[in-house]
Order: sequence, then C-alpha cells, then structure tokens
Amino acid sequence: MSGASSRSLQEYLDAEYEVVVRKTAKGYTVCIPSLGLAHTGKELEASYASLSSKKEAHLREFASEDLLHLVPFPGEESASHVEAKPRSVLQQVKPFLVKAAISALLFLGAVNVIGQGLGDTGYKLEKQLEGLSNWSPEQVEWHRARSAKIAEKLGPTIRELVVMFRDPAPAVPAIPAVPTASPDPAAAAAPATSAKP
Repeated sequence: MSGASSRSLQEYLDAEYEVVVRKTAKGYTVCIPSLGLAHTGKELEASYASLSSKKEAHLREFASEDLLHLVPFPGEESASHVEAKPRSVLQQVKPFLVKAAISALLFLGAVNVIGQGLGDTGYKLEKQLEGLSNWSPEQVEWHRARSAKIAEKLGPTIRELVVMFRDPAPAVPAIPAVPTASPDPAAAAAPATSAKP
C-alpha cells in the first residue's frame, strides 16, 4: 500500500483535484483527468456541479470496497499508477528458457522410450531369426504356405495400391517417319525400280 492509504474518505472529498475545462459545440466539458471523470453540459456551473457529484460518488464507491488507497490523491501517485520497474534481460528470457528446458527434457524422454522400444523389438526379432535355422522342413513349408495365403488375399489390394502410386509418365505420341527429299530432282521424278541380281 502507498502512503495515501492512511487518508480518510473526507480528505479525498475535500482535496482539490485538477479540473480541465474545454468549450465544445454542446457547451462545456469539465473533467478530472486523474480520476477519469468527465461531464458535458450547456452551462459551466451546472457541468461543474455534476462533475463534483460524480467525483463524490466515485470516491464513496472506492471507499465502500476498501480500495480508496488505489485512488490517486492530488500531488501523489497511487499504487495503481506507479510504473513497474523494467525487467532485466534475464527476467525477460527466463520463461523462454524454462519452456525450452521442459521441451528438451520431454524430447529426450521420448527419444529414450522410443529407442528402448526399438532396441527391445530388434533384440526379439534377432532371437526369432536365429531360431529360423533350427526350423524343420515341415515348419518352413507351413510358414511358406501361410505367407502364400496372405499374399493371395492381399494381392488385389496391393495391385490397386501400386497403380495409385505408380509415376504416371505422360503419353508421348509416336512421331511418324518423314520421307526425306532426295537431292536430285530427276531421281525423285523417276519411278522406283528394283534391281535383281
């Protein structure tokens, strides 16, 4: 709390706040900038009286909520009007650093979990592959037949997918052969004869 908190409501009501008067097309606008109060009226005295009533109601409302210490007293700054001290660069960067550290820990944790999972899977697969050499010919034939059945069931679907992912090369029309002109015009006019040996 500021030093103004020890003041009573009556001191605030009796205090002389700066009043700004401005002549407008509608008459006069009077305001107390430090309290954020204003009133516009045709006559100056009536506008000032209305502003005084607004000031009193404003101060009484703050006093009823026990917030009078937030209202600026003439010549003093209230707690709500004191500017905050600028933060240092470290204070400004601290939220970013905390978020970056948390993100890095989460990322490393995820990499660790995924790495362990892949390592376990790889180890299990390696153990299963080592066991393949110990299979009997009947087991090999059973797995081969099972794979053939799976391939037979999935074959049409796979063929459709292959067609979808095939790189469509643009169709290039065949270029017809162009007859070449002979350099001798007399040879071009002469009928073609076939020579027999």
